[in-house]
Amino acid sequence: MYFNNPKKPENAPKIYYTDEVMKCFKKKKTFLEARQDSPFQSIDEPMAKFKGRSSLKQYLPLKQIKRGIKLWERSDSVTGYTYDMNIYAGKDLNTDGKTLGERVVLQLCSSI
Repeated sequence: MYFNNPKKPENAPKIYYTDEVMKCFKKKKTFLEARQDSPFQSIDEPMAKFKGRSSLKQYLPLKQIKRGIKLWERSDSVTGYTYDMNIYAGKDLNTDGKTLGERVVLQLCSSI
């Protein structure tokens, strides 16, 4: 996939190009309506392998996939089905006194 918009505002977030696609999935609740929620869910941080150039690319030397785009996802603990996910776009300046883990869990569980 190739995402580009020449009218990108100067102060747009890093995930500006993929944000519309993610909003489409979440607005229509594509992940949520396709399957009934399981009582056993977990929040995980997988890496999507990516070799190109992007400001979203992370380097985590202890992971099996060392370079890629870091995701946060809420998934079924038994089957691995993804109910909701977010792309990690780096340090967030608006923390509201919460840790990264707290913010991620609250954001991903808001649709339950």
